[in-house]
Amino acid sequence: MDVRLRPRFGLRVDLTPDDVMTRFQELSEGRSHSCEIYLLDRQVEMTVDAEQRHYWSPYLKMLLEESGPHTVLRGKFGPNINVWSLFLAAYAVLSITGSGGLLLATSQLQLAQTPNGLLLTGGCLVLAIVVWIAGKIGQRWAYDQMVYIHGVVHQLFADNVVDEIYCEACESDPDVPSTLPPDDGLPI
Repeated sequence: MDVRLRPRFGLRVDLTPDDVMTRFQELSEGRSHSCEIYLLDRQVEMTVDAEQRHYWSPYLKMLLEESGPHTVLRGKFGPNINVWSLFLAAYAVLSITGSGGLLLATSQLQLAQTPNGLLLTGGCLVLAIVVWIAGKIGQRWAYDQMVYIHGVVHQLFADNVVDEIYCEACESDPDVPSTLPPDDGLPI
């Protein structure tokens, strides 16, 4: 299971954007699933119910695009915005601090001193690797929920799917619908 940083998928359905939004509206009111659905204009956001949600639970954000007689659902899985911001801030702080340590070490070398700044840079590099590993572990914990949300979307449009344009979320899982390459002429 190789989960990408923020896996994407694209699904082409034989419905208008308004019909797609109507189906999502009916799904959110029906409660025949374990998802929370938020709708705004031609955007849909899905996540698992609060009872099942944990720190690493995935969110699916989809944008509906008209493509001739079809509608393309372009989705991107990601963590809660708070988790995403925490990781982004951690990488930013470690990058800035590590660069500062490298500058300090360079200055120390030019002054014929011991380059102790390299310890700071090395420490930041080690911490960045720890943050990356934590993110990978979180993705693994969220994978089953991501597949569930993906399945809910597929089940909702099972009778109207023209094709799945691409799916980075399920490329290595044989139980999830197969994928087509993203070079179909549509922007990603």
